[in-house]
Amino acid sequence: MLKKIFLWTLYLIFVGILILGAINRTTVKIVDNDRGQTSSQDSPVDYAPSQLGEINGSKDDQNSDHDTPESDWLTFTGTVLSIIPRGMVVADTDGHLIEVARRAWRFAQEQGFSPQIGDQITLDGFYENGVFEAACITDLDNGQSVCLRDETGHPLWGSEEHE
Repeated sequence: MLKKIFLWTLYLIFVGILILGAINRTTVKIVDNDRGQTSSQDSPVDYAPSQLGEINGSKDDQNSDHDTPESDWLTFTGTVLSIIPRGMVVADTDGHLIEVARRAWRFAQEQGFSPQIGDQITLDGFYENGVFEAACITDLDNGQSVCLRDETGHPLWGSEEHE
């Protein structure tokens, strides 16, 4: 009888540890998604909290409200600040941060685009729902260029010719 009590106690402790681990993992994932980074260890550059709020910032004061129509295409030139597994952050000449992340970033990498930290980058794109959507990225240091969207703004990763 004592053996059964001991084994059930160990079993309950093990299940409790698994549940606590799952809760911790879920909490970390939620926080990481809110920050837009997987962890500070993946990022070679640490951002000040005030800079993180400027990611996807605009170049001109007229665009600071992020209400530019989707048809208005903009070009930004800047320097690559960081490259993380989920994206790239570029600081434009005015110091605003622009992020190319998630599916657009994966598509750029699949096309062979591989900038380095410190490279000069040109981003062509537009604002959609207050977020800058990169359509073409050109690395001015090594000449690499990749288009992520067609001239109408539709993503190329959804078209059959690129799959």
